[in-house]
Amino acid sequence: MVLLFLGAFSVYKYNIIYAVLFERITDKGKSKRWALIAVSNKRLKQFFAIVKSGIPYNANRVSVLKIGK
Repeated sequence: MVLLFLGAFSVYKYNIIYAVLFERITDKGKSKRWALIAVSNKRLKQFFAIVKSGIPYNANRVSVLKIGK
């Protein structure tokens, strides 16, 4: 778990998706630590989804849920 949290430091700086999440949470008045935990949680959920589905990671993939809205 510590490695996920430490990895969140670089991920939110270099990945726009995580940067948007980080900024959205900090703009609501939450602490930076809270935002880093949220980034770590999102990464963990993505890791499990990739492993469970067996489909390789694709950064350009658009969620079916986003298309339907």
